[in-house]
Amino acid sequence: MTGETDLKARDNEVTKYIAAALDRLSTGSIIVGFVGPMATLMNDPVTTLEFDHHRWLAIGLVSVSWIAVSYGLHRYGKRALLRGIR
Repeated sequence: MTGETDLKARDNEVTKYIAAALDRLSTGSIIVGFVGPMATLMNDPVTTLEFDHHRWLAIGLVSVSWIAVSYGLHRYGKRALLRGIR
């Protein structure tokens, strides 16, 4: 392999690693920000039913924010994989 071919292969591997890391971060974000709070709410229905509307609004906004962050990371990872990091 020539020096340029080695550099392209290395760049390709780095791009794949970064895209995979972004995808894992996206998955972690959805678990921590959405699935975790929903599981907590479902595990304690007595306390959950006593929440006022302000707390429900906050839970909804935070969950939607985490979903948006996760989707953004996922899209950025796909873009990085298709176009490269540069």
